[in-house]
Amino acid sequence: MMRSISALLLIASLAAPVFAEDWPMFGIDQRRSNVTPESLELPLEEVWSLDFPPPVTAWEGPAKWDAYSGKTDLKSMRNFDPAYFATVQGDKLYYGSSVDDGAHCVDAATGENIWSFFTDGPVRFPPAWHEGRVYFGSDDGHAYCLDADSGELVWKYKALKDDRFVALIPDLDMINE
Repeated sequence: MMRSISALLLIASLAAPVFAEDWPMFGIDQRRSNVTPESLELPLEEVWSLDFPPPVTAWEGPAKWDAYSGKTDLKSMRNFDPAYFATVQGDKLYYGSSVDDGAHCVDAATGENIWSFFTDGPVRFPPAWHEGRVYFGSDDGHAYCLDADSGELVWKYKALKDDRFVALIPDLDMINE
């Protein structure tokens, strides 16, 4: 189930600035389980919020075909980015933006911006945190590693050595032959 960043921000910013279990990557863990042993005390109270324009999705509508298998008339498989997603580590909340092509870090207690880092393409998922660094990918074809506290670039890597942003997709007629 997709969650908007406002819902995650609400959970991350409960009235008392006490921080619970970290969510260091999208979906809390490598399995994207979205499960935590934490309990919420109800009722929840909004402490702060951020307003965002709607995300710019990578694909409109359902996938019409699968380039690998050549199957056509598929149900939608590409609805992974219709919302902002967040990860939380300690007192920081991280999110990516397909609107401004950036990765951002805000104070989880106040919502105040700590740093922003901009790429040459949309950042559809939040950075994953590990040992004081955050890692994320961008539609510009690069993987990035930043210092989690300052947002300073540690390294960036582009596996595809030419200037393409996306792999070339063959003509649909060629696949159906």
